[in-house]
Amino acid sequence: MKFTPIIPIILCISMPIFAIAVKTKSVGVNGTIICDGKPISDGEIELYDNKFAMEPESLLAKTRTDAHGRFRITGSSKKSIFSPQFTVSHKCRSKLCKRRMYLPIPEKYTTSGSNPREIFDVGVIDVKRKFATETKICPT
Repeated sequence: MKFTPIIPIILCISMPIFAIAVKTKSVGVNGTIICDGKPISDGEIELYDNKFAMEPESLLAKTRTDAHGRFRITGSSKKSIFSPQFTVSHKCRSKLCKRRMYLPIPEKYTTSGSNPREIFDVGVIDVKRKFATETKICPT
């Protein structure tokens, strides 16, 4: 019986690829949300692992803005596709419906490991104006 080194070679090549595919990645965002110069307290901030999938299983973390409109949110994922974004939901200039906008997180803020090394600081966002990615959620 002749020994063929093909199986050990395939294993050596495929194991690093599999390890990369399940590597934990993390991201974090902080900032302040205002409406016409006034802080939005209790605004809803959600962090998703994929900008194209807004399903519950893509949700990494959820938080609310404080009395000064400030927030900080972090999350991690082992999914191979990691293109994070965060959403801001609020009622600025809307009494009945909730306004929700989606904002991408630059790739340079994605970190290997379960804790982000650098946080994406969005600064102060005034949600008075309509954003291109904005939708409305109204009660039925």
